[in-house]
Amino acid sequence: MMPMFLIPIPFIFVLLILLLKKAPRIGVWVVGGLIPVVVFASMIVVPVGIRDGFFPNVLPHGDQIPFFVIPLPFIFVLMILLLNQSPKAGATVIVAVIVMAVLGAGLWLRASHRRASYQRATIRSVQSITPMAPAEPTRPAISLSPIWSEGVEHQFEADIYPSVLAAAEALGRRLVVPIQTVAAEPNAPARIVLFQEGNDRQVISALQRVLQRELSGAPCSVEADLRNIRPGEVGLTLRAEARVQEEVPRNQGTGLTIIERVMGGRITGTVFTDERRASAGADYIDKPWADNFSAFVAGKPDGHFLIARSREACTSENEARQQAIRDACDQLSDIAGQKWTAVPGRPPLTVSSRDVQEGGFILDQFVQSFDGSAGRIWRQAILLDASGSKLAWLQSRKATEVHGERVTWARMILSALGVLIVIVATYLFLNMATRGYYVWSLRIAGVVLAIAAIVSILLVLR
Repeated sequence: MMPMFLIPIPFIFVLLILLLKKAPRIGVWVVGGLIPVVVFASMIVVPVGIRDGFFPNVLPHGDQIPFFVIPLPFIFVLMILLLNQSPKAGATVIVAVIVMAVLGAGLWLRASHRRASYQRATIRSVQSITPMAPAEPTRPAISLSPIWSEGVEHQFEADIYPSVLAAAEALGRRLVVPIQTVAAEPNAPARIVLFQEGNDRQVISALQRVLQRELSGAPCSVEADLRNIRPGEVGLTLRAEARVQEEVPRNQGTGLTIIERVMGGRITGTVFTDERRASAGADYIDKPWADNFSAFVAGKPDGHFLIARSREACTSENEARQQAIRDACDQLSDIAGQKWTAVPGRPPLTVSSRDVQEGGFILDQFVQSFDGSAGRIWRQAILLDASGSKLAWLQSRKATEVHGERVTWARMILSALGVLIVIVATYLFLNMATRGYYVWSLRIAGVVLAIAAIVSILLVLR
């Protein structure tokens, strides 16, 4: 739907034409000053404000028309009338409009180029990561997208991990430098003794595997109870702290709002010798579907689940969320098996972010950020419920939208035809009453009123 402040434009347009007709001198000054102001605001002030974050991004997605394109036909007609009334003023305004349009286009292209360059640089840094050892068979690759490749977690440190096992693997990579620091001879391989104590055996095994992979020259053994460290050994203890984490509502323009309490915690590893000690830690949140989707689905055979993910290296959490929502919309549209054509010649209807939220498709979400080489990058995954009842609701909702779209277009067409009939009848009556004396004035007024009426109908009904 178009912004409400665009509705008065046709009426202002008619008033400006009447002003040029009745008071040419004043009309030339008013129209000649108004056109550059409007073009300057649309082509320069708005792009700069969006680029610097003062204005929200008003550029639409897909095949929608930006709202600031609507005044262009009116400006074009006013410039023609201005040239007719005052050629010098009209030529000056046209030159000013062309200069500001070129400058504004340059600002848009520059902002788009800077953003695209940043994303390409971030993606190249992700793709250039040195391949690591193959992943464990129980943890397949999540996605072919570079931001979801396993090398990202190996290269960059994340703020949080989706399970305690994933946090243990990250902790193993973070402990490499502390182990080398506390060892008496950092260049000589030291024997690492990992004390299990009361920790879970799977967590200890995951930590041991990573240490053996990262420090291939240093043997790593596991012992049950804590003891004194011998010369040539580095001890390692693990402390797991579980806690309940409450997620805050997340709704920044996408309609996604989730408030829930989930389990999580932090694991801390401490390496030590008789003389030195160092530690590192990793936080986690219990999201089993994000860590091992195959095992999660196998444990719920009656469900039908999907994972929607952000597809690029995002510079903010909100951007990652929007990408994940778009991926959810695309996947649900594909699963529905069709796109809903409301009006021939118009793009078909697809699943929207509002459909995803109001249909209860979103079951859970996982947000993660990394300290990338070009700044902090974000990614997000969303767990979707694609059961039969949800898809049936979606089909019913889209059928209702298709019917409403057709009714709206029928009303617009009939209203436009009715207005045109009234204007033509009025023109014929007035032309007959004046005996053709004001024929061109009546024709101009009729065309202007027809344009204004049709645009108003489109704005109000859409």
